[in-house]
Amino acid sequence: MAFLTKGLKMARMKKSLKIFAVVFVLAAVIAGGFYIVQRKPAGNEMTRGLIAYEQGNFKSALRAFQNQDLLSNPQASFILGAMYYAGKGVKADKERAFLYYEKAAVFGYAPAQTTLAVLYAQKGDWDNAYAYAEQAALQNDAEAQMLLGGWYEAGRGGRFNTRKAVLFYEMAAKNGMLDAKTALYLINKDGKMDYAPNSFAAKRWQRKIKRQKALEKKLHG
Repeated sequence: MAFLTKGLKMARMKKSLKIFAVVFVLAAVIAGGFYIVQRKPAGNEMTRGLIAYEQGNFKSALRAFQNQDLLSNPQASFILGAMYYAGKGVKADKERAFLYYEKAAVFGYAPAQTTLAVLYAQKGDWDNAYAYAEQAALQNDAEAQMLLGGWYEAGRGGRFNTRKAVLFYEMAAKNGMLDAKTALYLINKDGKMDYAPNSFAAKRWQRKIKRQKALEKKLHG
């Protein structure tokens, strides 16, 4: 298993895992498109809005999403937040984007909760960051689960807790997140100051990583 035992590669993996979710989610939010194509649209107007968005017709998309927002469609509210955050079809307005994200989050829309978690983390408001991330994670949002795993492992906001990190990494691993499985392998292999090494668990996660990589290689060549 040479691909998992080289010390330098391990160190790089550990560092990347701690920042993976924040960078991934925030970059997508800035791009204005994260989650938009991952969720099934509700109704014909949402469908038209999504098609217009993907075609770069942001003005038409904006009108469709605004109409749906008035009907309390949380997906539409979330997309409007992304558009205002990134300045897609409108003048960039991060304060207004926050309002749309919060409206979607109130309705329990996990992508909005995850996005707010990242944005609050960027502000250093860890109470809200953890609160929103946990709401999304409990709705089985894999990105939120990865966020929490990385934050608890790294002690972001003064909350170092490897057992909680393992809990959220395991949730993300069940959702097929390879990085979560790698994090679990490393934690169990090397241990932490508050978490004893577990060679049996490390080998189990090592096998899961190998199987997933082999499957992905077959699927994608």
